[in-house]
Amino acid sequence: MPIDNRGVFTFIRRIHLINLTKRKITMEFNRQYFGIEEESDIMPIIPLNEDEMSEEEKKNLPEELIILPLRNMVLFPNVVMPITVSREKSIIALKEAERKGKMIGILTQLDPKLDNPETKDFYSVGTVAQIIKQIRMPDESITVFIRGRIRFETNTWIHAEPYFSANVTYLDENIPPKAMNLLL
Repeated sequence: MPIDNRGVFTFIRRIHLINLTKRKITMEFNRQYFGIEEESDIMPIIPLNEDEMSEEEKKNLPEELIILPLRNMVLFPNVVMPITVSREKSIIALKEAERKGKMIGILTQLDPKLDNPETKDFYSVGTVAQIIKQIRMPDESITVFIRGRIRFETNTWIHAEPYFSANVTYLDENIPPKAMNLLL
């Protein structure tokens, strides 16, 4: 049976256009959030030209946070990472956090195998994340680029439906001078 070259050519052309589109999105993202102008295969996990949260930013943090559970991952302050969100409860939480100012509390699950965790199934300390960019995927999941801002500890759970929400206390990130000398 002869091979239809037009079909192969069309397929290769579509793949090329998809790759060009991905490259353009990556370059724009790198330029906007990391100050990288040229195309690069390396994306820094710590944003350039960004410092710790200012005292003013810390004062404006909410006492109540929408909580997004993660499996097998821990987010640290000042680290940017992509996550894939597919659970319906987590998608609702993302939409609500986007509506309320793009801040969301990230907590790691104690058991990553749980599909429907409860409030008792999380570590009590997590990181507030700034939602940088969301990309809806063909399988209805969402890939989200988040940036860790400051650590928090959960005090009381407000609700678990339609998404998790908790009252939190923000943790001081001051490193004692003696410990800093060990790092240097």
